[in-house]
Amino acid sequence: MPANVVSACTSGHVIYDQPISLQESCTDFITDHLESLCEVQTNVDTNLSKLTFRQHEIFFHNNIGDAIFNKLSAKQKLDDKTLSLFDPRTVLLKHVHLQSDCVSTKGLRVLKSHKLIGVDAVGLQEISVNELIGCLGEWTLANLRSLNVSRTTFTNSAKFCVFVSLSRLKHLLCLNVSSTGFNRHGLEMIVEDLPNLQSLDISSTPVTEILALRKCKNRLKYLSMYNVRVANNSESAAVLGEMKALQHLDISDELSDTNSVSPFPHEKIKMDRLMRSKMLLPNIRSLDISAKLDVTEESLR
Repeated sequence: MPANVVSACTSGHVIYDQPISLQESCTDFITDHLESLCEVQTNVDTNLSKLTFRQHEIFFHNNIGDAIFNKLSAKQKLDDKTLSLFDPRTVLLKHVHLQSDCVSTKGLRVLKSHKLIGVDAVGLQEISVNELIGCLGEWTLANLRSLNVSRTTFTNSAKFCVFVSLSRLKHLLCLNVSSTGFNRHGLEMIVEDLPNLQSLDISSTPVTEILALRKCKNRLKYLSMYNVRVANNSESAAVLGEMKALQHLDISDELSDTNSVSPFPHEKIKMDRLMRSKMLLPNIRSLDISAKLDVTEESLR
């Protein structure tokens, strides 16, 4: 039984503790009945086919468009065919969530016509981050605020990790590259090329040196480094101590090394000495040091 349904029933009717909204109910209906609501149209000049709504005068603003797109993705119904439904003359998109490997770059090119400010593409293995960014329009590249590519590959067809496309996102505020092949070279590039970056998640990546973070020490507000291993502990602790703008810092670890998701043979960041500094992180609001066994009770006072 769904979480929002109370098990008690009255006269055979299910009682909802938190009824779903009318918008959610409608978007659920649309995504579950595409076959009856849509039709395939073929362009006689290009011989290309696309999915359209049977009611041609229909139009969805971005709140509804995002909800339909993201529900299709969550239900694993998003593919090149259903992507063709998102013609900007009919459906507007603003913040999309991609969770399916059933799409290709050909289908994703429909995103070029949309003005996106947020893209979540989590766990994609058939499409690289660079290919994904290549499917975005010029307006989106110039205005994208948030990009989450956690667990999505940076590896190109030649089996090299390529990060250069990230440098095109000049107004990016939030970047999540956790559990990817993102490394020190990528970090050095983004701190130079993304001057507005305020939030960065490099958890469980092969980043082993964070000296580059000094270049954004006065603007980076959120930094997540869960399960990151570094080559030089004292150097890394010194860098973190200089991050005066930080409001959130996650340097937590896996409690057991045997179950660690990090395959990189370097050291956990040791925090006890840094925690003793009275000048440490003056603007910090949250600090996650879970499984930091070197932190003593005295240093936490």
